[in-house]
Amino acid sequence: MNNYFKKKNELSPFDESSSFKDFFQMPFFKQDTLLKTDVIEESESYKLLVDIPGCKKEDIKILSEDGYLTIEVNQDSYHTTSHNNYLKRERIHGNYSRSYYIGNSIDSKDISAYYSDGVLEVSFPKSKDSKNTSYIEIKN
Repeated sequence: MNNYFKKKNELSPFDESSSFKDFFQMPFFKQDTLLKTDVIEESESYKLLVDIPGCKKEDIKILSEDGYLTIEVNQDSYHTTSHNNYLKRERIHGNYSRSYYIGNSIDSKDISAYYSDGVLEVSFPKSKDSKNTSYIEIKN
């Protein structure tokens, strides 16, 4: 009968202090931690506020292609020192990117970007053809 009841000291894989839960807290399971973004709608435009702390402006590239705005970051520069006494490393390094759909009608000349204090601000006008609505017929 005791086999059916959990002992007080046993942990299930999903308990708070389980190492199994810690495994799913690792960066490759938390893709939302990369390039956290606020999207702000203004009367004539949109603004993206993207957190990129500890990065130089030269390490950021912004591309506009096929209706997508892609922000690429290369954060390898601060890892040139040889510290071997890390107890834990949570800061992200390496190459990573994130894409945002902005529409095909936006010219790259109309996109502006500023980087200050670890925040990248990207502004672009609203798509002019976004008011075109077409309905799709549902067939039996």
